[in-house]
Amino acid sequence: RIAFPDQDHEIISLRHSDDAVIVEFWLLGTHNGPLGSIPPTGNRHRTRMTAFFVFDDRNNLVCERVYFDTLSIFIALP
Repeated sequence: RIAFPDQDHEIISLRHSDDAVIVEFWLLGTHNGPLGSIPPTGNRHRTRMTAFFVFDDRNNLVCERVYFDTLSIFIALP
């Protein structure tokens, strides 16, 4: 969260299956800190993402997997 200290989320949709909760959301933030070797630009990004929260047969959360396109964040930063 150093690169995007004001990081926020907007839920697009929420779904469930027998063993998972699937969330589509927008990740938002302003590039006010270093992102690896990229210095802060002050630009905002809005990136669509999906997260899978997977549960075992006793309903314990065992895994969170987040999928997104890294390039879409980098395109928003210049």
